[in-house]
Amino acid sequence: MPICTACGEKNPDNTPRCIKCGVALGHQARAKVDAQRATVAKTVRIIFTVIVVVLVLLAIKPAYEAAGTAYFRYRLNTVKEAAIKSCGGPITETSMGYQKDQFDKCMSTDETLQTAQTNFDNFTHASKS
Repeated sequence: MPICTACGEKNPDNTPRCIKCGVALGHQARAKVDAQRATVAKTVRIIFTVIVVVLVLLAIKPAYEAAGTAYFRYRLNTVKEAAIKSCGGPITETSMGYQKDQFDKCMSTDETLQTAQTNFDNFTHASKS
């Protein structure tokens, strides 16, 4: 129910002019609609912000796990290649049995390789939990 700003008369809704003094009431109706639109726009912004924050939070863990797994896999492969070279590898089908045994022993005792494997295993198993 709009109130006339000139005379203070209460007027029925959707009345274009004051019933007492005749002043146009349209600006008051527009102001009310504008206020309602502003409230709706503010609510929409808040809801949108909450949705974006939730989506970002949901994306953080998988991104962290993928990046960590890729890093530890890369590190393990790099260390493994270095260990193969330092142990006299790679072993082929034409390598002798004693060469294979020496190579396997060397690879199983390489501390850097064991550490890289442990780090990879720990990260990938922890991220699945």
